[in-house]
Amino acid sequence: MKALQAIFILIFSELISTQKPEVIPAKWDVLYEKETEKNMSLTIFRFNVEKQYSVARIIMSCNESTEHNPLLAVFREKVAILSLQVPLIVDNYEYSQVARTLCPFTEYKEGEAFTVEVTSSRPVHYNFRAELVHNFYLYNDSKRLVTASASEPVYLRYDIPNGVDSVAVHVLSNTTTCMTVSVQKIGCPVFDLPDNVNSMGLHQTMTTSATIPVEKSRMSSFYVIFVVNTNDDLCSEILSIKPNRPTKFPLRLKSFNVTIESSMKIFDYIIPIVFWACILLLVTLVVFVYHYFDGIWERRFLSRAYTHLEDNAQDERLRDFYEFKRMSEDDDLRDYDILTDCKDMMVVRAKVCCSTTLTVADLSMTPYETREMQYDVYKIALAIIGIFYNITVLQLIISKAGNLRQSGDLDECTFNFQCARPLWYFVAFNNVVSNCGYVYFGSLIIVMNYCRERSFRRLFAVQPTLAERYGLPQHSGLMTAIGLAVIMEGISSATYHVCPNNINYQFDTALMYVIGMLGKLKIWSLRHPDMVVSAYHAFGFLGIFLMAAIAGVYVHNMIFWIMFSIIYIGSMMLISLEFYFKGIWTLNIRELRNSIRMSWATSRHLSCIVPAYKARFFVILLLNMANTAVVVYGLDAHPKDFLSFLLIPFIGNLFIYIIYYILMKMIYREKIPKRAVALLIAAVISWTCAGILFNQRVSDWSKMPAISRELNKPCIFLNFYDNHDIWHLSSAFAIFFSFTAINVIDDDLMFVMRNTIRVF
Repeated sequence: MKALQAIFILIFSELISTQKPEVIPAKWDVLYEKETEKNMSLTIFRFNVEKQYSVARIIMSCNESTEHNPLLAVFREKVAILSLQVPLIVDNYEYSQVARTLCPFTEYKEGEAFTVEVTSSRPVHYNFRAELVHNFYLYNDSKRLVTASASEPVYLRYDIPNGVDSVAVHVLSNTTTCMTVSVQKIGCPVFDLPDNVNSMGLHQTMTTSATIPVEKSRMSSFYVIFVVNTNDDLCSEILSIKPNRPTKFPLRLKSFNVTIESSMKIFDYIIPIVFWACILLLVTLVVFVYHYFDGIWERRFLSRAYTHLEDNAQDERLRDFYEFKRMSEDDDLRDYDILTDCKDMMVVRAKVCCSTTLTVADLSMTPYETREMQYDVYKIALAIIGIFYNITVLQLIISKAGNLRQSGDLDECTFNFQCARPLWYFVAFNNVVSNCGYVYFGSLIIVMNYCRERSFRRLFAVQPTLAERYGLPQHSGLMTAIGLAVIMEGISSATYHVCPNNINYQFDTALMYVIGMLGKLKIWSLRHPDMVVSAYHAFGFLGIFLMAAIAGVYVHNMIFWIMFSIIYIGSMMLISLEFYFKGIWTLNIRELRNSIRMSWATSRHLSCIVPAYKARFFVILLLNMANTAVVVYGLDAHPKDFLSFLLIPFIGNLFIYIIYYILMKMIYREKIPKRAVALLIAAVISWTCAGILFNQRVSDWSKMPAISRELNKPCIFLNFYDNHDIWHLSSAFAIFFSFTAINVIDDDLMFVMRNTIRVF
C-alpha cells in the first residue's frame, strides 16, 4: 500500500508539472457526476474546512474503470496523504463503489482548504461526493446503528471518561456476514482496509456478536474500525470459492449496533473476590467444627467399644490362629491357591469359583505399613509429575499471554468477551480467579485426610486389634493423591483460561482424567486393599490414554475412530474381567478353553451361563452398554471436541461405580453414616448445578472464534462471574463433597469384624 501510494504521488507530481488541472470549488454533501480528462489530466476538488476537528467521508463510484484503467484519487491533508482506486480489488473481489473516512482535521483552521485529486489514464464517468460525519463520536450506553461494506469501511471515535478504568465495545448484528472489528489508538493513517486492519491494535472477527474489552491504561482514546470481509472464510470452517481473476461483486453490506459500556473498576473486583473468599472461610469453619465434634464422638465411641473389643479379642485370635494353621498345612492344592496379585496373602480360590462369600479379611493380609507404602507411591509420583507438567504449562501460557497482548489478535483465544474482566495481563481475570476453588478444596481434602489418618493412628495405638481385625483397612495415600490432583486441576485450568484455545485445552482436561482414575481406584481399594494397582502402571496407562485423546483433536478420519473403538472396547472387556473375577483369572487361551469346557460339562440345564455374582454382573453390563453407546456415538458424529467427548465416559464410569457401591451397601444392610448421607446429598445438588451450567456454554474452542462468540453471554453473578465461572465454583464443591463422602462412607464398619464384611 505504501509503495502504491508513493507511485500515485509521483504520477500526480509529474502530471501537475505538465498539465494544468481543473480546480472545482466543491461543497460538502453535494453529488458530483464528472468525467476524467484526457491525457491523465487532474481534476481537483477543493473544500473549505468549516470547523476544526471535523471529519470528512468520501464516496466514489465508477462502473467504467477497470483493473488496467483504474480511477485514482488522492486526498491531501496536512497530517497525511490518503489514496485509493476504483475499482477496489481485494483477493480478486472487485468493487466499483468505494468509501473512506478521512483523518479528522486536527491541524486545520477554519477557512483552510482540503483537496481531492482525481484522474485516470483514459476518460471514465464517475460519481463523487464528500460529506461531513456529524456522529463521529461514540458515547457510553448509547446504541449506534452503523452500516459498512467490504469496500466501505467505517470507523468511529471514543474517549474513555474520567473515573472509568476500562470499557467494553459491544457489536451486535442480525446477519452472519463476516466482519472484522478493530480498536486502534488515535492516529493517522487509520488501518481500515481488509488487508491491513489486523496490523494494529486489538481486533477480532464476528458474525452476530463481538465484544472487545479496552483498558484505559492501554488506550484512553481510540478508534473503533468496522471492516466487512470479502468472504466468510475467517468466520466459517467451510471455505468459499475464490475467483481466479478480478471479478465484480455486489456490495457486501452489514448493519449492526454498536454500544460501549463502562466495565467494573479494579476496586469493584474486590467485592466478588471477597464474597467467594468468605464462602471458603465459612466452609473452613464448618470443617473445623465437624472435626471438633468428630473428636468428641471418637473418644465416646472408643470408650464404649473398648470393653467389647477386649472381651472378644482373645477368642478371635485363637480361632484365627487355628484356622490359618489348618489352611497352611492342607495339602489339597485343588482347593487352595495363592494369588500372585496379593503378596503375603492366603486366599481361598474356592470362594470365588464356588460362589461362597469373599470377605475383606481375605484381601487384607498385608501389614498396614507395607500397604501404606504401596499407596503412598501415588501421591509421590503425582507430585513429581505435577511439578514438571505445570512448569511447562506456566512457561507456555506466560509466553502466550505476552504474544496476545503484543499482537492484539483476540481470535487466538475463545473468551466469553461479554463477561471478560481484564486485569494486568489477563483478558478475563474472572475466569482465572474462579479456579481458586479447586486449589482450596484440594488443599482441604489433604488436610482433612491428614487429620483422619492421625485420628486412626491414635485409635490403633490404643487398640491395635482395630487395625488388624476390624473395619476396612485404612490407607491415606490415594486420597492425598486425589487432593493433589484437584489442586493441580485448579492450576492447570487457570492457566488454560489465560488464553483458551484448542492447543492448550488439554491443560484443562488432563487432570480431570487423573481425578477420575484416582477416584475409581480409591473406591476399588476400599474392599480390595491388597489388590494394589501399581502407580507406575496406572499413570503409564493414563499417559497413553492422553496421547490418544490429543491425537483425536487433530485426526478425525474413520480409520482413527475404528482403531480407537477397538482398543477402547477391548480395554473395557479386560477391566470387566478383572472386576468380576477379582483378579482370579489370567489371560491364557488354554486355561480359558479348559475352564469353559469344565463349566459346560459340570453344569445342568445351561446353569454355567448364569452369572454367579448377579449384582456385579449387572453393573459390568451397564457400564459396558454405556461405554459402547458412547463409542457408537463417536463413530457416527466424529465430535471435534474429542477431549470432552472422552471425559464423559471417564467421569460417568466413576459416578456409576459410586452408585453401585452405595446400592451394594444397602443390599447387604450396611448402614451409611448420617454425615456421609449429608455429603452425598450436597454432592448431588452441586453436580446437578454444575452439569446445568456446563451445558450452558459461553464459548467453544472447537468452533471458529467468530462462531464461538455467538455463545457469549453477560455475567450472571455479581457482574463478575459468568456461567463457566459458576461451573468452576460448583464443580469444586461437588468434587469436595463427593470424595469426602467416599472417605467416610464406611465409618459404620469401624468396629465390625473384617471377616464378616463382604467384598463387592
